[in-house]
Amino acid sequence: MAIGFGLSVFGSRGEAPFEDMAPETVSRPFCAVSNTKNQNLAQVPSVARIVSDAERSDKMALDPKDVLESYFPTDKRVRYEYILQKAKKVLADQQLVVRVSAIRPGPGTTNQENFPSTIVELELLGIPYEHPITKRPIISRERLGEFFEGTEMQRGLVKLVCQEVGSTVPDDPELQNLKRKLETVTEGRPSALPPRLDLRLLYYELTAQVEITRQKLSKILVGKPIVDGLIKKFVAEAPADFWWLHLLVTKQLTIEALMMGSAEAVSVMILALAFDVSEEAIRSRLFRPE
Repeated sequence: MAIGFGLSVFGSRGEAPFEDMAPETVSRPFCAVSNTKNQNLAQVPSVARIVSDAERSDKMALDPKDVLESYFPTDKRVRYEYILQKAKKVLADQQLVVRVSAIRPGPGTTNQENFPSTIVELELLGIPYEHPITKRPIISRERLGEFFEGTEMQRGLVKLVCQEVGSTVPDDPELQNLKRKLETVTEGRPSALPPRLDLRLLYYELTAQVEITRQKLSKILVGKPIVDGLIKKFVAEAPADFWWLHLLVTKQLTIEALMMGSAEAVSVMILALAFDVSEEAIRSRLFRPE
């Protein structure tokens, strides 16, 4: 039987989370410790049953506010001491306190990076959604959000992903150094630029788009002066993938600069404008030896 971390002291009307977990069936860390050898222990009632029985009694029917206050009416420390003792028991027995209820695909490419997502639903065992009497949260939504979105959780998940990917790297001598780096990933240096491979993909795509844009503009501008209205119309009608063309409208990139030099050089110029760094910084990230 697991004692659990049920917050029945807050008047949960017998709904003590962690109630009678089956520890012998759970093998992962932070689960209740099995104690099947002591058969007498199985006869000890759970806290939830004691609370539930007390609340159904005539005594508690008169004052259902709090079971502990009924048994310890003069001890102002009892509420807080109870939580402390329960917490220490849960930690010592490595009882399960966070359980994954569901894992499913996210709604699609909705975040700013335009990447797909995964939704993971977590169940906090022993922590009611709200105080059963005051209806206020046991833990504020802000604090819960800060915990799950905190640095430790974020870094831990990134390292987990790298370790999982590293475990799939083939046993190839050329890949062993990369496998080791994945399994022992460390922080990179902060930078305004994306990872090298992402930047290279942008660079290759930009180079092709610059060539296409030059060809189209050459046809449009034959025998015509370069006027703002003409450029704005061209940009408005361009495919959405040509995201960088707005630089022509804002005149951060001139028609002359776009049409002169190699497409590769123009692509470096565009990336430098987009990320607000020097062209040398772009070249260094793109072409620096691994």
